Amino acid sequence: MLRFGFVLFLTVLFCASCTPKSKWQYDIQIVNPGTRSEGRRGHLRYGYKEIYYVKSRLMVPIGIFEYRKGKMPWEDRGWFKINNQGTNKNQIYLMDLNIWVKPKEIDKYYRSWDAGFGMHRK
Repeated sequence: MLRFGFVLFLTVLFCASCTPKSKWQYDIQIVNPGTRSEGRRGHLRYGYKEIYYVKSRLMVPIGIFEYRKGKMPWEDRGWFKINNQGTNKNQIYLMDLNIWVKPKEIDKYYRSWDAGFGMHRK
């Protein structure tokens, strides 16, 4: 019985150390590969929930992302990782997504917004 408890403890400890530190995920999907209308779709997720267009830029722990609205099949659509650039009015900082802001309230949080606490910092 003691041996089973010790093995169970080690298993739980090992599994806890293997979990990813961030729930943020980013992937790119290639649509119509090998054709003239080949395009890319960028998907940004928190946990298993897709982050849809809020503002043109988001800064999350895994990088800064810009939303592109391509209308043609060969244009980029969705979230794409960009280089570090200056903060502007269309950028929101999201560190932990526990709550969501209504689209009408977004302009109040354009500087720096911590979704975990639901407050903005100047």
